[in-house]
Amino acid sequence: MADVGHRLRLPGRCGRPGPLLFGTAAAPLVTSFFSQRYGDNLRTAFLIVLPVAYVGSALLIAARKHLEADTQRLFEVVVEAATRQQVESQPSPE
Repeated sequence: MADVGHRLRLPGRCGRPGPLLFGTAAAPLVTSFFSQRYGDNLRTAFLIVLPVAYVGSALLIAARKHLEADTQRLFEVVVEAATRQQVESQPSPE
């Protein structure tokens, strides 16, 4: 699997979905934090969080060409690894 991870990092690109996944998972927690901090006021929390979400969305829209190419490459690597694993797990005819 280390070989697959190495091949996902294409030159000049991040190759890691971590920041996107972390931001998606952290958004409700951050909104809740600000809501509680300002007296259970969701309006204030959203006024703080939404500009950051808009900037992130704009970056994703601007990077969609790269994301599509990276996603295609990711699927190719996964299919290749699954095929290799299937071939290795089959008993060799003797």
